[in-house]
Amino acid sequence: FLYTPAEEPHPQPQPVAIRRRSFFRRDTQPPPPPPPPPPPRRARVDEFVGEVQLSPALAAVHHGVIEEGTARISVDGSVVLERGSLTQNSAFQLQLAVHNADVEDFQRAVALHYPISGTVSLSVQASGTPSKPHGSGQFALVSGEAWGRPIKLLSSKFTFAGRAAHFDEIELHAARGEVAGSAGYDFDDKVFAFDLSGESINLADVPEIQTARLPITGEAKFTVKGSGTLNEPILNGHIQVAELTLGGEAIGSLNAEAETHGRHMKLTARSNFPRANLALDGDVFLQGDLPAN
Repeated sequence: FLYTPAEEPHPQPQPVAIRRRSFFRRDTQPPPPPPPPPPPRRARVDEFVGEVQLSPALAAVHHGVIEEGTARISVDGSVVLERGSLTQNSAFQLQLAVHNADVEDFQRAVALHYPISGTVSLSVQASGTPSKPHGSGQFALVSGEAWGRPIKLLSSKFTFAGRAAHFDEIELHAARGEVAGSAGYDFDDKVFAFDLSGESINLADVPEIQTARLPITGEAKFTVKGSGTLNEPILNGHIQVAELTLGGEAIGSLNAEAETHGRHMKLTARSNFPRANLALDGDVFLQGDLPAN
C-alpha cells in the first residue's frame, strides 16, 4: 500500500450575496442556491483483500476480492487521477466478476437497492472515462423474483457506450412461458430497438390484462419488432392465443397482427370461435393520445 499526499488546494473565494436597493426601492435578491447533491451511496462489505496502489496521479486495485455474505466479487482496475481527484475525463479500466451470489448480498456490496432476489452471476469489462464509458459483459439471474414476478432464468449478453445499452441473446423463463430476443435503448437520443418472441405464455400470469369481473386465461405466443422513439415508434407484431377463456367461459383461438406504416399502425384480428366469428380492422395514429379508428 503506497500513498503520496497531494498538494494542498489553494483556498477558493467564497460567493457573497449582495443586496441592493434600486431607484424604485425594489430589492434585488441573489439567485437561489443550487440543489444539494444526492447523498452518497454506501456499500457494505464483510472483507476486502487485494493489492492497492494510490497516488495523486493514479488509483488501482489488482487481484481484489470483495466478500459480503455469499457474494464474492473479483475486481481489477485502475483510474488516472488529477492531483488526487477523480474527474469526468479520468481514464479508467475495470474488470469485475461475481459467480452464484445471493442478489441481496451483491446489492449491498455495490450499494444498489432494487426489488430483485435470487442468485446472480455477472461479468463486466469496462473502460473509457466517467463521461464516456464503454464496455461489455453478461449476466444470469436464476431462481429469483423481480418486481414481484417469479423468474426461473433471466440471462443476456450486453454492450454499452456512453448512455446507450444493447442486450443480445436475451432469455427469460418465467413460471410458464419463455421470451427471447434482443433490445436496446439510447438515453441521450431516446431511441429504442427490440426484436422479441415468446412461447407458451400463460395469460393468467399477466396481471395487466386481468380484472376481477372478467379473468382471462389462454396460451399465447408472439413475435414483435420495434424501433424509433417513444413519440414516433415503429411497431410490427403478431400474436396467437389458443384455448382462450373469458370469465371462465371457453371462447376458442384468436390471431392478431399489427403493422406500422409511417405514423399509422394497422391492426387486424381474426377469431376461430366455435359459435361465433370475430373480425377486427383498425388504425392507430402513433402520436399524442394515440387516437384510433
